[in-house]
Amino acid sequence: MARHLRTEDTPNTSPGPAVGGIQAVAVTAAGGTRLHVHVAGPEDGTPVLLLHGQACSGRVWHEVMSGPLAESARMIAPDYRGHGRSDKPHRGYRKSSIWAADIAALVAHFGLDRPVLVGWSYGTAVSCDYLRHGGDARAFVLVSGGPEANPLDPQIRATIAPDISRLIKLRLRRGLSAQQFADAMVRLFTERELPGQQLATLIEDALAIPPYAAFGVASRRYQNDDVLRSFAGPILQIHGAKDRIRLVHAAERRTPLFRHGRTEIWPDAGHAPFFEDPERFNRTLDRFLRENNHAEPLGARAKR
Repeated sequence: MARHLRTEDTPNTSPGPAVGGIQAVAVTAAGGTRLHVHVAGPEDGTPVLLLHGQACSGRVWHEVMSGPLAESARMIAPDYRGHGRSDKPHRGYRKSSIWAADIAALVAHFGLDRPVLVGWSYGTAVSCDYLRHGGDARAFVLVSGGPEANPLDPQIRATIAPDISRLIKLRLRRGLSAQQFADAMVRLFTERELPGQQLATLIEDALAIPPYAAFGVASRRYQNDDVLRSFAGPILQIHGAKDRIRLVHAAERRTPLFRHGRTEIWPDAGHAPFFEDPERFNRTLDRFLRENNHAEPLGARAKR
């Protein structure tokens, strides 16, 4: 049986000024941690939680949030604990239940009714944390997914691309400074060179996570095949054939686990398809939301 999450009532916080239609809101999550949250779209729109990757922030979703989806979807993109402009407590990075409680706090604060989970990279693991601990969702989108992590498991280890593996080893051996590591890591996100400002933002976010938080997240061990098997709602998986962080066969391995789902392999995309082809990504996500928003509820709660 799933343990249902309980979150404490928190006072409403005043939204910050909107920038490009995106507002900044502070939400109190597990253990009193204050999360910086990016919000866009009508309050009565389809609820969508946009969950970023490790050492990034909710800013990675700004191009999606300021696009056509903002007319029909209520999009919520947090900076995780330890990331971006959120609080950076010294604890709370290794336990699945804490990550789940943070997401549950967002769902409760914004009154989201079974949101669509859109997770990128580590965001797919955070989505699974939420589902494992009783969270409910109407649909799940995995983008360059990483819902499994265990360097001791040869099957999982084989899904990690050589480029990122070499980079991590260099960093652990102190062969790279934090600045050098951040610069090299974000350049692995895409096949093409990102515009200067976008690249600078990603590097800034990568440097914002303190070492203890980065180590806490990186030292997590998880395997979420059971969550994916038990999820009864629709699943869309998008993966770039040229991903230099998580190899494409990781996505192909997961596809048979889905009850109701499909996988799209984008031949010219790397680890961040929404950066490389934002128009296609927005169209694909919009179509998936429209296909699944008016259907009868599918009992998408992960059952245990």
